[in-house]
Amino acid sequence: MDLKTNVYVRCPILDREYIFDPRDFVVGRIVSIDEYAEQLTVRFFDPFGYRAYYDDIPKEHRYAISMVNRCELLKGTKIKHKGQAGKIICVESKDDDEYRYFVQVDDTKDVFVCKESEIEAPFTGGRVSPTVQLSKYEFQNPSWYLGRSVVNRVNKILDNSILGFKELAGCKIYLMPHQLNTIMRCNQEKHCRYMLTDEVGMGKTIEASAVLKLFLLNNSNKKVLIIVPDGLKEQWRVELFLKFDIAQGKDANGNNVSLESFSEFINVNDDKAYDFVVVDEVHRLLSDDYYSKFHTISRKADNILLLSATPLQRRTSDYLNLLRLLDPYKYDDYSDESFEALVELQSKIITQIMGVIDDVDDLQDEINDNEDGDVRQDRKCLDLFDDITDGLENVSDLINDKAYDKLVEDISAEDEGLGINKMYIAISYVCDNYQIERCIIRNRRNILYRDDYASHTRPVRKLYSEITYQSRASEYAVYQLILELMETEENLSVEKLMTVYKPLLSSYFSSASAFRKELELSDITSKDLKDAVYKWYAEEKYNAENILEILDNPEDYEDRMLKVIDYLDQELYKGKIVIFTSFQETFELYRDVLEQIYKEEELSFFNSDMSSDELELNVYRFQNEKTCRILLCDKSGGEGRNFQVADYIIHLDLPWDANEIEQRIGRLDRLERDPQRPEVNSVVVVSEESLEQQLFEFWNKGLNVFEESLSGLEIVLEDINNQMFSAIASDIRYGLFNAVSSILETTTQLKKEIKREQRFDTVGYLYKPINRQIARLLRYYSKNENELFSKTMLNWASLAGFKPSGNEEIIRFSVSEFQLNSARNTLLIPPDWTSYLQSRQMEFATRINELYSKYKAKRLSDGKEIKGTFNRKTAIDNDYLHFFAPGDAIFDCIVDNAIHSTKGQATAFAMQADINWEGFIYTFSVMPNERLLLSNGILPSEIAYFRNFLTSDMAVVPVAFDKYQDVPRDRVIEEYEKLVEVGFKAVHSCLDHLGRRGKGGGGFLHISQQFGVSNLEWFKNRFPADLWKSFVEGSYSAGRKQALKDLSRKSHLSDAKEEIQRLIAARVSADTFYGREGESVEELEAKYNIILESLKKPLISLESACYVWMVK
Repeated sequence: MDLKTNVYVRCPILDREYIFDPRDFVVGRIVSIDEYAEQLTVRFFDPFGYRAYYDDIPKEHRYAISMVNRCELLKGTKIKHKGQAGKIICVESKDDDEYRYFVQVDDTKDVFVCKESEIEAPFTGGRVSPTVQLSKYEFQNPSWYLGRSVVNRVNKILDNSILGFKELAGCKIYLMPHQLNTIMRCNQEKHCRYMLTDEVGMGKTIEASAVLKLFLLNNSNKKVLIIVPDGLKEQWRVELFLKFDIAQGKDANGNNVSLESFSEFINVNDDKAYDFVVVDEVHRLLSDDYYSKFHTISRKADNILLLSATPLQRRTSDYLNLLRLLDPYKYDDYSDESFEALVELQSKIITQIMGVIDDVDDLQDEINDNEDGDVRQDRKCLDLFDDITDGLENVSDLINDKAYDKLVEDISAEDEGLGINKMYIAISYVCDNYQIERCIIRNRRNILYRDDYASHTRPVRKLYSEITYQSRASEYAVYQLILELMETEENLSVEKLMTVYKPLLSSYFSSASAFRKELELSDITSKDLKDAVYKWYAEEKYNAENILEILDNPEDYEDRMLKVIDYLDQELYKGKIVIFTSFQETFELYRDVLEQIYKEEELSFFNSDMSSDELELNVYRFQNEKTCRILLCDKSGGEGRNFQVADYIIHLDLPWDANEIEQRIGRLDRLERDPQRPEVNSVVVVSEESLEQQLFEFWNKGLNVFEESLSGLEIVLEDINNQMFSAIASDIRYGLFNAVSSILETTTQLKKEIKREQRFDTVGYLYKPINRQIARLLRYYSKNENELFSKTMLNWASLAGFKPSGNEEIIRFSVSEFQLNSARNTLLIPPDWTSYLQSRQMEFATRINELYSKYKAKRLSDGKEIKGTFNRKTAIDNDYLHFFAPGDAIFDCIVDNAIHSTKGQATAFAMQADINWEGFIYTFSVMPNERLLLSNGILPSEIAYFRNFLTSDMAVVPVAFDKYQDVPRDRVIEEYEKLVEVGFKAVHSCLDHLGRRGKGGGGFLHISQQFGVSNLEWFKNRFPADLWKSFVEGSYSAGRKQALKDLSRKSHLSDAKEEIQRLIAARVSADTFYGREGESVEELEAKYNIILESLKKPLISLESACYVWMVK
């Protein structure tokens, strides 16, 4: 190819060592050519100030034409186009004149095509084929090659897997298949309008935050509003900030994020239109006077994400009101009657399919019990097979769906297991596609107990113990006086019970100190009650002041506080404990008592009256210090904090709202909880023969809140609470006790209905092919990420200029230790240290670490230091430890350098092995044809659903010299993989670098000692240029053909085609069944066909190439 002006070329850095065998290159654009002198002048652009690190890179330089090569710009390279910053997405076209690129502008995120002559690319952004490097004897040190190989493998999973995976991998959460599925669905279309109705504990907040993070990364100058219940605002603020690095205000892309509570939003006259709106607990708004305000903001927003309790289909009015918030333009015109008709249609499907599901489950049980026999000959199994196929055909009569009919026809009694897997796929098709609204996502807790979640054992709730006691005389007298006051009320209303007596009763079953305060705030003037309270309070105060003496004989005292302290001392002397109270006075009482009994280092406190620094320091200590075992919290501790390190939770007082109990337990029962410590143990304090005992029975036996989440019942909790207060108002002493059985009956019936709907949703999720692929991807990644990040990343970092210190889990990077001379080897561009250290997350973590150091009287390092971890579990367990993961500046800097550096692309080495072999090993990757997608106006995000049908594995292809053709290919790959696994250590033990330009350096072949020349000179003599070039060209051609076969075999393009056909058929049939107007089938087919074509004609890329000589 003739060189021309205005094209980019790869040029050697001439003033470094070994001028005639260069290994260091930069990229620049030709500005002039002197054909007579056979020379050209190249300009090296520096639009982002990289020359500040590499001052030996000239602005322009004159080269012999033979010294430079035409080159592409790397995908992802930061560039400037007419003064605007952006990045290269991919090559649009190549010709002899100029390359054309798809470019995305940072500010607007617009995508367009431009010529390379219009682009200013930094001198680090060039791409060269590994075969070009091999042909020119550009053999880089195997250290670089081996380091890049491992980093590249897992990075390909991140880059080429489903949309959102990479971003989620960089957050402080355990990765769950259902969350990835949710994020993918919410981001695969131009506008996001979804309702997340996952059951309690499935991580709705995490899913919504991840969806929002992707939106913020891919958009600029957008207005975002997050509206949450008042009591959950702190939880959202903490989780957005600590797990996703999303803070209020403007971000790096100019997006403006606002977080408001319900009351803040309602009390502000805000009629602005927002680009993205998130509303949590939206089901609380259904009967609210301000429903219309939320409805209006939904109509104005392009993107809306609603988080709700799982709607019950029998409550059709509530269900419709939720849908009107989700999509006002679609559902505002529905009448209650027409919507009830839709629900009835789905109910018919659920009823029909549930009978089939039960039969298939019975068949699975029979198959499991019949391990030694052939189920195809078992009469009972064959009878079940007939019942199942009859049931599936009945469903067919109901929905009239050709794609479904094809799935049923494929089920055969001759198949292994009587075709049970195909049965589940047919059922899944119905459950997934015949939902009333596609944009409602329901993730059910049942899926957490599947094999796909084996490494993420779900926390197990347990009612560990009840601390019961008989009220002593002074306490009992106060209780009787309260009841007498209530009984003197004529027709005690639920409202008065809630506003006047509930605060008194709640505080009574907490402490004398709390009750005394509530009585002062009330309008009650009873002298007898005040006198009785004074006596009770005096006894409590005496006990608190003399606690050490009293604990010598605790059995002599029947006192709530003493019972708790004695239990803490005698039973919970191991493990970490969180103690909750809803009252400030009770908090202060227990704080004084605990400080008398325990050492300072054993205690920490969390109270709304403490400063933010005090709060964070105490949480830090509880999370990080083994000796810090007890954390005493007021009500604010139940909002959004991470106490999953704890083993026990003590409820000093019992909330009258199940949501508050759920919030408390939810601080320990989290998806991120250590699978090795699954049990979340509740200890409840109960006064015998009292209203509190009835309340405990109500929560424990009626709703089982201490051992199960409120899955599915959240949306009816308000009704249940109303029943509870009505029962108490009707009979103050025994009403709640009498109501437990009737409420239990109601909830039991509700649970049956919920279980039916749960099963329908669960089967729809579990057996959908794409979800199973996501689970496989996640298992592979989770298995390898810690090994990759903690070892390989650190090795590359050391080679490229970073000098990390610390142990395997906690790593420290010091700005002063960064070595620019090492970085020159790979042209690594370090993070902007000032911006990095001044980021909001880093400043937060640094501040808390400084507070802790002062608390422990430790001396901090004088230099600028970043302390963090590559280990996900370690990062999750510690809110104040930085996570080096995708999205972090240091992590991305290291990965980008390893992937884009030409240092690790090509090498030549001899290795000690268990076989003799000689040849080339090529590594290829595959990705969808982005050029085809973008040329047809389809963004890469729209292929997210189908991406995993194309393998994310790389093809490792050995091409042997003739002499070694008989050596099995698998055997060669096995030896090679062993070397890659050993990695950097192999360079000094079992490798000989054949590209070594100096005569020293050793190596097990001892070439320099034997022949008196460098390894590279010896290699050139053995393989002269023309012969060597023909070897490289021939082997590459053979390797690419084999790679195409390997990658095609690992991909599932026929499955992708079938899935597309099913999706189109399901969309049409479901719309017809429910009488909906859907998207044009022609438009849908056209888009899907282009997506399928991008998978059928993917881009095959050569990642690396090496000459390998295996010596036995």
